Order: sequence, then C-alpha cells, then structure tokens
Amino acid sequence: MNILDKKIMYGTLHGTYKKALRKALQTKSSSLHLIKILEDFANEDNEFESEDEELGEKESDNSDKENINVVQLQNSKLKRGKGRLVGTKRYKASLKLPAETL
Repeated sequence: MNILDKKIMYGTLHGTYKKALRKALQTKSSSLHLIKILEDFANEDNEFESEDEELGEKESDNSDKENINVVQLQNSKLKRGKGRLVGTKRYKASLKLPAETL
C-alpha cells in the first residue's frame, strides 16, 4: 500500500466512523452495539497482521535497493544561497549621497 492508497483508506475509514458514531449516539443500544463491534475488532487475533508485516519487510527491502548507487547520493543538487555573491560590490543609487558630504 503506497502513501496515496493509505490516505484514501484513512479518509474512507474516517468518514465511515463519523457516520457510525453519529448514528450510535442517537440511541444507547446503538452505542453499546458499536462499542462491542469495535472492541471485538480491536481484540481479535488478525491473521492479516503477519501478512502486512511481510509486505512491509518486502517494501523496506525495495527502498534499500534505491540507495545502492552511492554516486547518486554524493552528487546531490547544491542549494544556491540568497543574497549578493561574495566579492561583488553593492551598487549605490545616484540619489544616495556619500556619508562624508552630510
């Protein structure tokens, strides 16, 4: 699952739980039913957890392969600083008078 898929899944889950929560708050029996469902889901031994861990390990192996080329890491783009270059003089406007004449 890449980042975009995770964001989409999070948005879907967030919207669904908000709808369920609003509906459950209308009656006490619905609230208790929703609490039971969520507790069962949180406490169940999920066989998908091991599969997710295996997928995570495979993805981390792939990300490690991206950094194998050391030359690519050493030749990163240099950020150019702001401001005047070292060794260049500041040009004054003709309207500014030298400090000596004041």
